[in-house]
Amino acid sequence: MKSETANQDFNEFSRLHNAFGREVGVYTHCTHRLNEHKPSIFACQGSAPSWLLMEDLTHLNAGDQVIGLSYQQTLVTIEQMEAIHAEFWMDPGLEEHSWLPPHGFWFADPKAELLDDFFATYGVRFGPAACHLYRAVLEQNNAIDAALADMPWTLVHGDLRADNVLYGGTVEDPASVIIGKHSGVGARHRANASLIAYP
Repeated sequence: MKSETANQDFNEFSRLHNAFGREVGVYTHCTHRLNEHKPSIFACQGSAPSWLLMEDLTHLNAGDQVIGLSYQQTLVTIEQMEAIHAEFWMDPGLEEHSWLPPHGFWFADPKAELLDDFFATYGVRFGPAACHLYRAVLEQNNAIDAALADMPWTLVHGDLRADNVLYGGTVEDPASVIIGKHSGVGARHRANASLIAYP
């Protein structure tokens, strides 16, 4: 069972971005088109309080967000995502879903006060060179978004990181991507870049 949390501040932020509405929508309208995609959903409710009843995947292992992914894990994850991107490539049917926003990433409009707190907390770990690079990219954020908006679009994950992917016991096992609350329509490059950008 996947449900909203007891933290009302988190729930308000989640509802502001229609997070569960997106997730329920993807599993209701999209994932049946993907061969052997997991998890299967048995029941769900997109309106608050939101929840999904998923198949049991506890025999799989979540990616480690702190340690990061191995080369093989990264490769099979990108291959899995590329299959999803190919299935929905420039699919006009995606535009019919009002719950699936175009280029609607939750981090599309970074707030300066949040960024200052972020760098104050993690800047020592990253080092001055990495912080300088991050800030330079953020200064060009609008131009990057505009360039991506003109590229071919597809169904994208929106929050593709290690702990949103499940792996079997061997490197040959395909990755099971949890398509979650930040899915949307956009350029595939951003989705894959977010996977390799996390530590």
